[in-house]
Amino acid sequence: MEKTVQNQKEVILQLEKRLNSNNIIIHGVDENKDDTGLEDALIDLLNSKLAVNIKKHDVQQVYRLGNDKYNARPIKVLLNNHKTKLSIMKEKKKLAGTPIFINDDLPKELRIREADERRKKREAYSKRGSKRPVAQSSSEMDDTVDKITQDIKRKN
Repeated sequence: MEKTVQNQKEVILQLEKRLNSNNIIIHGVDENKDDTGLEDALIDLLNSKLAVNIKKHDVQQVYRLGNDKYNARPIKVLLNNHKTKLSIMKEKKKLAGTPIFINDDLPKELRIREADERRKKREAYSKRGSKRPVAQSSSEMDDTVDKITQDIKRKN
């Protein structure tokens, strides 16, 4: 019975990952009082900072997450196709040195697992005395997520 429940959780996790596969989360974008025109402002920001060619029809929906009064809330961007997302993720390194960063929209459990993996890698690198490892690309991250989910399946 417990194995069945765990398998069902894993199936749900994979479905959530697939459902959110075209979405990105953007942190560090300042808020206006009413955030009208957020979609247009975000498209302008991505086109100017990342040098990608995103049109209004590439974006399905844009909205802020959470309820934080003191910090800029993250922005969830629902894109119409995976190709647009990949072009953004490829160019996100151009935001280095700015307070803005872009992540995949992953289920909470996978975000926690990835954070643990990054922490373990940093600890391993610091023990060897080398610098922090280079961030993974989106495809490497997908491979890591797939590896983690396979490990969970093997444990059950």
